[in-house]
Amino acid sequence: KDKSWIIELKESEKTIIKKNKTTSRIRLRPFDNSIQIIENFKKNFDQNIKAKNISIKQLSKKCGISLNTLYYYLRGDGLPNVKTAIKIADYFQVSLDQLTGYECLEKKYDCEEMDMETRVNMILQEANVSITEFAKLTGVSRGCIEKYILGKVTFQRLDAVMRMAYVLEISIDTFVGHKKSF
Repeated sequence: KDKSWIIELKESEKTIIKKNKTTSRIRLRPFDNSIQIIENFKKNFDQNIKAKNISIKQLSKKCGISLNTLYYYLRGDGLPNVKTAIKIADYFQVSLDQLTGYECLEKKYDCEEMDMETRVNMILQEANVSITEFAKLTGVSRGCIEKYILGKVTFQRLDAVMRMAYVLEISIDTFVGHKKSF
């Protein structure tokens, strides 16, 4: 092993740090469980509906999402999967970050043209973090992360994707490879 690298695990912060004696640190922060994912989505979804002055019935027809499903989101009973969230975000011409209320301190990774497996592996390698350590930081199971990375998940859970993007400090749109069409 290259002895110039020191890996520390600060238990008090639960932050994994990779440090080179001659370079700066790269940190992956744990997911902040105080973030109210469903409440933020519900609020932003409702605000976008009001701002666009559209009825739920009209939105249902325009996006191809059932009325019951849209009401489910408006009541705050759950979140859409990523594909459905993209339909909603594209209709309102907002990013997934804006739709979910996610505030990102986006790091500059040149990874938008990469598939998810390459994108996530590159970032984890740069931070010298294993998938197991990443799972601990996100609160998403290792098996689930591996399925996301390999593209074996048909309906990606928005909350899991948001947790992973948060820890990687990238936008949800960048993480899922969503190209904004507006």
